[in-house]
Amino acid sequence: MSITVKSGHEGLENEDDNFVWQDYLDMTNTVEVPQVLFSHVELSLQTGLQEGMMLEVPHKSTLDSYWIACINMVCGPLLRLRYIGQEENRSNDFWCDLTKVNVHPLGWCFSEGLDLIPPLELKEKLGDVKTLIDRVFQQGKSVPSELLTGDGFTPVDRIKQGMKIEVQDKMDPYHLWFATIIENVGGRLLLRHDSPDSSSPDFWLFYNSPRLFRIGWTEEQGSPFILKKPSYIKTTHNYEEWEAIKELALGDATQIPLPPDIFQNTIPATSHNFEVGMKLEAVHPHNMAEICPATVVKVFDSSYFLVEVDSNNSSDVGDIESSWLCTAQHPYIFPIGWAQYHGLQLTHPSGWTTSKEEFDWQEYLSFTNGYPAPAPCFTPRPSATELGFDTGMKLEAVNPENQHQICAASITRIVDNLLWIHLDSHDSFHPSHVVSMDSVDIFPVGWCESNSYPLKPPCQYQSQMKRQQVKEQSPKKEPVSSTSVAQRSCWCPKIYFNHKCFSGPFLSKGKLAQLPKAVGPGPVTLVMREVLGMLISVAYKSSRVLKELQCDGKPEAGMHLEVLKAKYKNNTYRASVAVVTSADQVPAFCKSVCTRLQVCPFMFGPVSIGENNCPENCNTLSKTRFTQYWVQGKRKIGRPKGEASNIVPRPKKKRGRKRLFQTAKQDNKNNKDSENSEKQMSDVSKNNQGEHSFSLENENKQDLSNSNSSSSPLRSLESTTTVVRRKYRKKEFPRTAMKTRGAKLPNFALQIKASHWPHKRLVQATNDPQTKTDKGQDMPLSSSESGDLHEDLQQDAKSEPMESSSIPEDLPPRKTLPADFVELESNPLYWSEDDVYQYLMRTEDCAWIAQKCKEELIDGQAFMMLNLPTLKEHLFLKTTAALKLCNHIERIKLAYYLQYVADSEP
Repeated sequence: MSITVKSGHEGLENEDDNFVWQDYLDMTNTVEVPQVLFSHVELSLQTGLQEGMMLEVPHKSTLDSYWIACINMVCGPLLRLRYIGQEENRSNDFWCDLTKVNVHPLGWCFSEGLDLIPPLELKEKLGDVKTLIDRVFQQGKSVPSELLTGDGFTPVDRIKQGMKIEVQDKMDPYHLWFATIIENVGGRLLLRHDSPDSSSPDFWLFYNSPRLFRIGWTEEQGSPFILKKPSYIKTTHNYEEWEAIKELALGDATQIPLPPDIFQNTIPATSHNFEVGMKLEAVHPHNMAEICPATVVKVFDSSYFLVEVDSNNSSDVGDIESSWLCTAQHPYIFPIGWAQYHGLQLTHPSGWTTSKEEFDWQEYLSFTNGYPAPAPCFTPRPSATELGFDTGMKLEAVNPENQHQICAASITRIVDNLLWIHLDSHDSFHPSHVVSMDSVDIFPVGWCESNSYPLKPPCQYQSQMKRQQVKEQSPKKEPVSSTSVAQRSCWCPKIYFNHKCFSGPFLSKGKLAQLPKAVGPGPVTLVMREVLGMLISVAYKSSRVLKELQCDGKPEAGMHLEVLKAKYKNNTYRASVAVVTSADQVPAFCKSVCTRLQVCPFMFGPVSIGENNCPENCNTLSKTRFTQYWVQGKRKIGRPKGEASNIVPRPKKKRGRKRLFQTAKQDNKNNKDSENSEKQMSDVSKNNQGEHSFSLENENKQDLSNSNSSSSPLRSLESTTTVVRRKYRKKEFPRTAMKTRGAKLPNFALQIKASHWPHKRLVQATNDPQTKTDKGQDMPLSSSESGDLHEDLQQDAKSEPMESSSIPEDLPPRKTLPADFVELESNPLYWSEDDVYQYLMRTEDCAWIAQKCKEELIDGQAFMMLNLPTLKEHLFLKTTAALKLCNHIERIKLAYYLQYVADSEP
C-alpha cells in the first residue's frame, strides 16, 4: 500500500529560509527555554545503552575471537568498554564505535558455536575462565539485541515510516484501531488510521503518547479492550470491510515490525475518585485558550473517565471536539474556583445567559442541580516556575488551529503547571493558548531546524526582512558596504559537512562522518574558526592540515588572522590561519580551503547536498582519478606539498668522463665548491624555515616546519641552482634508496641495478667522497629531478651493451630478482579500492586487513603511501601485523618501480 502525505503541511518548506533564532533572540533581548525542560525531547534522544551493560566484542588483533566487555561510558554510538577481569585497571579501557565494529549481546557466541576467549594479556591473570563466564551470564545485564541490528540507537532513528501501531480512541479507552506511521519528525509521528477508503485525516502524536500501543496489545489484554474503528470516522462501509482492513494491517505489521522496547504503555495504575455529574473547570480541548465549566459525563473504570465542556446547545453534546478522556493526573482539569483564585476569567457555557458579567458558580450549580468535584480528587501539580520556566522565554510550539504548523512562540503567563503560549507569527491581539509544561506540543529552540521541519517565523521578523529587502532593491547613493549591510553580512549562514563527498588524502572519512551535520549560523569568524578546527581534528595528521591552512605573511584584504591549534603525538602546534570576515565571502573561502586540502569542493560549505547528489559526482571516482580531475587540474601526478621524497638525491657532478687522477689543486677547488653549495643550501633552508615556522607547546619545543615543509626550501633552492643542476648532471645510474617511516627494508632497486655496473665503476662510486652525502644533508628530489632520473635510467639501459666489453671475466654473475618479487598484472598507481581488497585477500598473512582497508577507501596510490605509524595509529594494527602489511606495501612499490615507472608520470 503506497503512503502519501496529506497536504496539511505542504507549502511550509520555505517558511524558515530567512529566520535565524539567534538574530531574533538578540533583537528581542530574550532567552530560550532551557533544553532540559522538554522531557519528551530528551527521552527521544536517549539510547537504550546504559552503563554496566555487557556485550561480546571482537579482539583488536583477531576479529574472529570474542570476549566479554562492560560499558563504562555511553556517548551515542561510541562506547568506552573494559574487559571483564580488568575491573581494577582503568588504564586498559578502550573505545568502540558500534557503527563500525560488529558487537553482539551476551550469549551470541554460544548460539553460534564459538568459544569466548580472553585476550592474551588477560589469560595469565584469569583463573577459571568458565566459572567467570557463568557468573557473568547469571548476574550481568546484556545489551538488548534490538539495539545492535544497525537500525539506530534512539527512538528517533528506530521508528520507521510504514510501521503499524494501535491507537486508543479519544472518546473510549477500550476502543483501539490500527494506524500507519506516515512520517517521523524527531519522534513526533504523523499517523493515519487504516480505513477502507483511506479518507481518514492525518493526525500527530509524539511517540511516547499514552494513546499508542504496539501491535497485538489489544488482543493480549482481552475484554473490555477491542479493536474498533475510530469514533470520529463516519462511513457506510460494513463490518466485513473493516475486518478485511484489520487482517491486512496485521499482515503489514509483520513486514516492518515495531521496536519491541519502545511502545510499552500500560493501563494507568493510579485510580481516581470522580463520579458522573461532578462539576469542575477544564481547558477547552478545541481552542486550548478558554477555561470553561465542565462535567464528568462517564466513568469507564478506576483509571479512565470522560469530561465534557458544558453547553446548552444540543448539537454540542457528545462532541469529540469538546471532550477530554481523562485519568487522575490529567493536566487540564481543575476544581471549582481554581480560575478565580489565580485571577483567570471563566468562559460562560454556550447557550447559557446570565445578568452577571463574570461567571458565578453558585448560580450555575443551582441552575444545573450539579455538585462540585471534591478538591482531593485532583492530584497536586508541580510549579513550572520552580522548574525553570519563565515569562518571556522563547520556544517552538504547535499551532492548535493547524497541527501541521510549528511556530516560534513566547511564554506570556505561568500558573502552576500551565504555560500561556503566544505564537509570535500571530498579531499581538491574538489570544494565547494553554499547554501543560509536560506537553508534547512544545519544543526547544532549534528543534525544527535539527529535524529539517519548517518553522513559522515571527511576524515582526518577517516585516523586518521585507524592509531590508526593499532597502537593498532601492537605489542608493552610498556604496554597497554601508553599515547596515556590513552588519548583516557579518552573520555567517549554516555550514554543512557533506561527509559522503571525497575526503582527500589528509582527512579521515570515518572521523568526518562523526562530525555534526552543520555548524552555525553565527558570526563569520567564529563559525569559520569552529569549522576549520573540526577539519583539523579529523585529519590523519592534524599538524599537516594546519600547515596547509597556515597563512604566510600578511592576510589579504577582508581576511582576519585566527590562531588555530593542532595536537599530534603529544605535541601541540599553533599557526595563524586567514579566515573571511563577511558572509558574502564564505562560499568562495570554503571552496578555496577544499582545494588546498584536495577534497571535493562541496565537502563543506553553505550548501547541503544529499548522499548521491554531489555536482562533481565524486562518490563514483577513486581517490587518484578524482584528485587528478579537479584538484590538480589534470596535472602530473606528484607528491603532495610538504611530503618527503622516497628517493635520495644523487650528488651533482661535472659533465664528461671522470678523470682517474686529479691534482691537489683540483681537489681543493672541488672541496671549496662543495662547501659553498652546502652553505647556500643551508641559508635558503633557514630563510624558508623562518617564514613557515610554528610555535610548539611541549617540552621538546619542536617546530612543525622542520618536519613538514621540506618542499618549501627545496623550491627556493631549485630556483637558484637550476643551471648548476643541469650543468653538472652526469649520465650514470643514481644511488637510490626507498625510505619508509616504519620498518627499515632492503634497497632492492639498488641491489638489482648495481649488478649492471662495471665492477670498477661500482668501486669508484662507493669510494668517491663526492658521491657520499651526509644524512643530515639529504634533500628530497623535486618532480623535475625525478624526470631527470627517469631519463638517466633509459640512457643507462641504452649504454650497457657498449660498456659490456670492459667487464672482466672474473666478475661474479649479475644478481637476479628477489625470491619474493611480485609480478603485477596492472599498474598499482591506478588500482581502485576493490583492487587493493582483492590483492590483500590473496595474501596469507594480511587477508584479514583487506576489509578494513576497503572501509577506509584505500586505493592503489593511498596504499603505496601507507607507512608503519599510519597503520598503527589510524588502522589500529599491532606492530607485528603492521610490519607484515608494510612488507607487502614495499613489494608493491618495488614492482611498480621496476615494471611501470616508464608508464607513469613523475
